[in-house]
Amino acid sequence: MPQTDRAINEAIESEIECCADCSTDITTDEPVYNADNDEICQSCDEDYTMCRECDETTHVDNIYWVNSDPYCDDCYSENISTCYECGHEDTHDNFVYDENEGEYYCEDCYQPSDDYPSWDVYSNEYVKTAESFTSPRKDYYSRDTFKLIPSKRYMGIEIETNFHEYVDEGNLRFELDMSIAQSRLEDKCNIDHTILGSNNPEDNRHLGRLHIPGDGSVRRGEHEYGTEVVMQPRRGDILHKDVQTICDVLKHANGAYVSRHCGMHLHIDCRDYDWYHFSVLTLLVKLIEPHVYMWVPPSRLNGRWCKPVSQSLNDFSYITSRDAFVDFWYDSGSFTNKKYNDKRYHGFNLHSHFQANQGIEIRYHAGTLNPEKMRHWSIFWSNVVDTAYEIGQSMRDEFAYDPNLNQSRMFKSLYNRAIDKKVREMESNNTYARDSVSIKGYMTDSEKMRRYLRLPKRDKPYLLQPMLNHVRTRPQQAVMSISNIFDTFNIPDETAEFMKSRMVEINADKEHIDKCFDNRTSIVEFDKKTMSFKYVDSLGSQFPLIDYPLISSTYYASELGSLFDVHGRNRELLQYTL
Repeated sequence: MPQTDRAINEAIESEIECCADCSTDITTDEPVYNADNDEICQSCDEDYTMCRECDETTHVDNIYWVNSDPYCDDCYSENISTCYECGHEDTHDNFVYDENEGEYYCEDCYQPSDDYPSWDVYSNEYVKTAESFTSPRKDYYSRDTFKLIPSKRYMGIEIETNFHEYVDEGNLRFELDMSIAQSRLEDKCNIDHTILGSNNPEDNRHLGRLHIPGDGSVRRGEHEYGTEVVMQPRRGDILHKDVQTICDVLKHANGAYVSRHCGMHLHIDCRDYDWYHFSVLTLLVKLIEPHVYMWVPPSRLNGRWCKPVSQSLNDFSYITSRDAFVDFWYDSGSFTNKKYNDKRYHGFNLHSHFQANQGIEIRYHAGTLNPEKMRHWSIFWSNVVDTAYEIGQSMRDEFAYDPNLNQSRMFKSLYNRAIDKKVREMESNNTYARDSVSIKGYMTDSEKMRRYLRLPKRDKPYLLQPMLNHVRTRPQQAVMSISNIFDTFNIPDETAEFMKSRMVEINADKEHIDKCFDNRTSIVEFDKKTMSFKYVDSLGSQFPLIDYPLISSTYYASELGSLFDVHGRNRELLQYTL
């Protein structure tokens, strides 16, 4: 090659630039630049985007995606807020700042700090058909089916779990999203295949409809690693299918397990509920709760995270309106618009609805990664919520005429005024304050009460006072029979058998049984035709008989007083046969 040609080529080669990112030759005549203003190739240019706020070029690894818009680190910090309640991200302008709490809330989660919470009541049909949560139209499955979970209500499950080693929550979220997407593909549903494997969070957020907020309560002691997987509400069979997928990924791909610090919480959509629906539901939960605690480990009853319903049956008599129900639920006006109100930590939690519009929360269950347990739990509680709604609807006319739960058929059947009057008359005729009583009258009243309580006839008469005490106090000490629970709430046989088997699995001892049914002495059953309760039996009670040698005709009443305790309860007879 002539010397002049070599010189020309060397000069040309010296002008060829290398990409500042990948070091390949740049052959284009149209230069592009990276964030440091160094020239890069066209291929590397695809790794950069322009910040929506400042228009600065930024590498995608340093970009935050919010509502499909890119933000650099500085602009993200200055312009984006995270909802304190649900974790949703958006610009400051689309959030409400609560000065009392010093936190940002999205419009859906924000509730002003008022004396009483307010809520909109939607139709039951709207609640059953709304697509505001996970739905076929938005989430790549063909249709809703209800073979495995029959209720049409939307439900969301919070799954608390531990890990044997550190698990990155961002990677876990991506893995769960992809696994749920794959399950949709297996069903040959209409899903965009191109989004699978995408690293764009905006592509993935529609797949699993999950949130992993982290949960410090499960990371204690020797259980160093753990988190919480929160499912956005979905319904029917897709709820069960997604639970199966999530549990499989947690257990088999990440070595998840549950410790005593874990719980499983169920949220149920109740936007069709008004105050009288909540009144009915709370009353029913009060009457079934001893059984519920029999189905969970003893630690759930003894702990502070899922306490029993705090109100007595007498407290229900003061419910006459929405505000009255709020006062009732919050123990006379302790409602606050704060997430961590103490009423949140009850097995039956309504604070989640009043404070955050997140539906009813059921917190009784211990931690589990068993999809079948979650399925039966979802069936049972959604049926309870559905039935309480139906009862409330059937009683609307009663409340329209007299907005007082105390005057409803349901409530009055627990407080039989006619028998209460009779009890007062018998107490007056046979009071211990009298020097003497009519033995014949005493025996007659004893026999009347025996028949009323359906007690077996014995060779000696029953002491009257224990029976009167029992009748006077029994509304406060009532519990529904197990068969009536399953019948009232239309619980499928498979789920009913599962619930009954829980006692065997837990292997509860006598002490736990006593605590579950503490002071419950009366068994009631609900009749959906009459919308009323009926007392059917006395729980574990043994009413004492009159021991004739101890009786004198003159000091009859006073000497009888030493022969019994107030309940006459024989706990040795307590059996789980309700």
